[in-house]
Amino acid sequence: MSTNTIQCPFCQTVSNSGLRVCPGSNCGATIIYGATDKELQNAFTQSGSITFISLILLQLIGPTLINGQFNLNIPQMFGLGFYGVIASGVLAWWMAVRSRASSEASMSGLVRFFRFMPRV
Repeated sequence: MSTNTIQCPFCQTVSNSGLRVCPGSNCGATIIYGATDKELQNAFTQSGSITFISLILLQLIGPTLINGQFNLNIPQMFGLGFYGVIASGVLAWWMAVRSRASSEASMSGLVRFFRFMPRV
């Protein structure tokens, strides 16, 4: 099998790369190359959301924990106020962009086959 061909794991049909549906008789498996737009969007959204929530919680809870442990007087949001929310948003966006790029790079060149299997 050359680099320009792919083999369906369901029907074992060998076909040229670039097809979107397996040409095997009665197979019809969907062929996906790399990451889908939905997968990339999920990586962006999940990474950004988790990062933003984590940073806000760190700014709200972190000073209280540090103050109690080390007898300090650090204000909530580390004294940044609303600018802490803006900084958290910028960092969350940057992490989301990096996560999307990482997902895209890790799935580059990957060929996947999907076929609907009815319940018996």
